[in-house]
Amino acid sequence: DQELREQAVRAETISMELVEQIGRVDADNTAWLKDLVTRHGWPTRSRVGEKGASDAWLLVQHADHDVEFQEHCLELIRAAVQSGEAHPKNLAYLSDRVATHRGRPQRYGTQFVEKDGKLEPYTLEDPGQVDKWRAEVGLGSLAEYAELLKSQ
Repeated sequence: DQELREQAVRAETISMELVEQIGRVDADNTAWLKDLVTRHGWPTRSRVGEKGASDAWLLVQHADHDVEFQEHCLELIRAAVQSGEAHPKNLAYLSDRVATHRGRPQRYGTQFVEKDGKLEPYTLEDPGQVDKWRAEVGLGSLAEYAELLKSQ
């Protein structure tokens, strides 16, 4: 998952072959995670460790071809956060990802789009509250995040 995305970030231009390869890996990872979640439930910190829980979130975050599965996992992660078994940051990112796929405004400002050659946040639920909501889940300000994305 991450190895191919890192190749894409380093590339001056992204080949169609790399895009297709990322799509195949995402589809395979989603199928694997779906099976795991069906058989065992969400991979929580106490069951798979911090890294395993984070890796599972990353796989569902990149399951953009299956928004229904992302929504299902969003509810599982929400419950895991409430019991201290998942990180609130992960909930924020997946929540925004699902919202953008469904054409709704995002709450935390984690999803950006390119507009007129510049990166900017996808529509925000409430721009005046976004930094408060980001702080509540352990994220820095939206301005700091925007600068980080520009530097990549």
